[in-house]
Amino acid sequence: MKVKKLFSDNGGEYIAEDFVLLCHRNGIEPLHTSAHSPEQNGTCERFNRTLIEALRTVLLTSRMARTFWGEFIMSSTYVRNHLLYSSLPYDMSPMEAAFGTVPVDLRYRTLGCDCYTMLDIEGQDKPLIKANPSTLLGYSMESLSYQVRI
Repeated sequence: MKVKKLFSDNGGEYIAEDFVLLCHRNGIEPLHTSAHSPEQNGTCERFNRTLIEALRTVLLTSRMARTFWGEFIMSSTYVRNHLLYSSLPYDMSPMEAAFGTVPVDLRYRTLGCDCYTMLDIEGQDKPLIKANPSTLLGYSMESLSYQVRI
């Protein structure tokens, strides 16, 4: 699936000459809503609000520092893109609509929860510790692993 049109507000990052040229080089038509009118961009604004609410929930329940907001937003977006949407044909996920394959991911865990990371114990004595206490920050986008804070 190729992006054909990009709807955005009149934010400076979306009307900059370099960005507009990048869009045109890739066959994307940049379209803008009126300034200071988020109601014209309803679906995107609602999606952003949902992500911010998820971020607040994770930060409050995990008692993690706000400096980890980027990891939590990325992970919340990852999960949302794997959920089924009734607005898509046949109740499919956005990932399935975009790439044609059903996402199968069994890694879902509560963000900000306590977890343990395994240590490389090859050659160590048996009584030594095998794992470090950690906190789950999110999901790796490159492999089937997690992002953690030790």
